[in-house]
Amino acid sequence: MNKKEIASHRGYRQNKIHSNTLEAFKYAIDINSDMIELDVRESKDNVLIIFHDSKLYGKDIKKLNYDEIKSISNSRSFEIPTLKDTLQIVKDKIKLDIELKEDKDEDKVVEEVLKYLDVDSFFISSFNLISIMKIKKKYPYVKVGIIISKPKDLNENIINNENIDVFVLHYKLMKKVEKLKFIKDRGKKIYLWTVNNIKKIRDYLKNEYIDGIITDRPDKALKIRDGSE
Repeated sequence: MNKKEIASHRGYRQNKIHSNTLEAFKYAIDINSDMIELDVRESKDNVLIIFHDSKLYGKDIKKLNYDEIKSISNSRSFEIPTLKDTLQIVKDKIKLDIELKEDKDEDKVVEEVLKYLDVDSFFISSFNLISIMKIKKKYPYVKVGIIISKPKDLNENIINNENIDVFVLHYKLMKKVEKLKFIKDRGKKIYLWTVNNIKKIRDYLKNEYIDGIITDRPDKALKIRDGSE
């Protein structure tokens, strides 16, 4: 059985540091996570940044220039990084699951990533099938993943889509055993999110259909996987 991969969800938030920050990513690297899951969106002045939500303390990210975003986050004792800054610190150290939070500028994201990472060290994921299909059409060598949270969306058309390389599934979809088997039989990868319960971490790391889990507890998951806990 292949070794399951442990992805740190928005980095590893040791000592209650903010998620999706350079500090969180460095901690994920330090504990030997296999991968970091992170979120990309764009500021008003077209800077690609790492941030999950569409609003920052009540203000729309898309209406703020990056300097304004930095100023707000710095006033709260953390800093929202750019995609470029992030790629520079993770290069050659860890894999990435790069989630697109907006349905635009797919090319811009991919081009930036390819400046720093080789194609085997990342995949681009999204809830939006159109976005990842745009990427696959222009960059057929780049791996793409579809994020699915609802059973109805794990349908026959999605499962049979040859252009999807990775299925990033909510852990509750583990009940769809026949569909998981079919996905694996077609040579695709399956990652589960966000798995924080210790019993579920143990169970899923033993599951034959799962290639990895995305978790807020990568330290625990790594110890469980490697047999030290």
